[in-house]
Amino acid sequence: VTVSGITAADKVYDGKTAATTGTGSAVLDGKLSADSLSLTVSGTFDTAEAGQNKTVSLHIDLTGSDAGNYRLSSGTQTTATASISPAPVSISASNQTAWTGGSVPSLTDYTAFGLLSGQKLTVLPTLSYAAVPDMTVPGTMTIKVSGADAGSNYTITYQDGLLTILARPVVTFNSNGGSAVASVPADDSGKVAAPAAPTRQGYTFTGWYADEALTQLWQFASDTVSRDLTLYARWTADGTADSLVEVTGPATPPVTVTGLDAEADAVAAQQADPTASVVVKMTVEK
Repeated sequence: VTVSGITAADKVYDGKTAATTGTGSAVLDGKLSADSLSLTVSGTFDTAEAGQNKTVSLHIDLTGSDAGNYRLSSGTQTTATASISPAPVSISASNQTAWTGGSVPSLTDYTAFGLLSGQKLTVLPTLSYAAVPDMTVPGTMTIKVSGADAGSNYTITYQDGLLTILARPVVTFNSNGGSAVASVPADDSGKVAAPAAPTRQGYTFTGWYADEALTQLWQFASDTVSRDLTLYARWTADGTADSLVEVTGPATPPVTVTGLDAEADAVAAQQADPTASVVVKMTVEK
């Protein structure tokens, strides 16, 4: 039997020589109409590289219940033609974020999608800003990418990135009755340098907290900010603050006591004048 009309399908470069064949238009010249005879065909490209009208070698097997009664003639089709098109590769510039007042970020990062495992770009892409970014004000700037090469087996497309310039976060300090502390801008890593500890008569400063309830201690060595933030001072009474004991009653003037003896002095004042009403005023610890 002489076989003809076998086709091979075009494909996208995949690094392999395997070809897909088609027998829908195949002709088996010499086959008796009543016989059960069909084909199994595999194909192999001459090389795995991309190219047009490449030769595909065919391997044909006869199948069917009557296949044993036939053999392939010398005129049977042995090759077909098909193309391997370059595979698409997409290269994207990585987006960048920076704060006002900082330096222009260097451009080195990109992603390349579509390369086969183990294959690399033969020429790396060039990254550049569409214009010089103005780092003094918030805004955006396009990051251009171009100039890469991966050889003839690939076609490359590019996706620009974006630099976003954000207003630099500022940390303000609420000293909760202590001495004033100046605001501090975050550095480029988002960290803030610890300011000098505030002072407050009768109290010891015990740290800065990220919430007014004073439950979230701020760790200057590791904590970072991404927006404006207020930190709150926490204090512990050290026993030197004045407390006022007011004793109301006949001819009893207010009494001022010092330190943490307010309660004892109040009791003594009331004992001296049992008809007096004693009120102790003390500062609440924070």
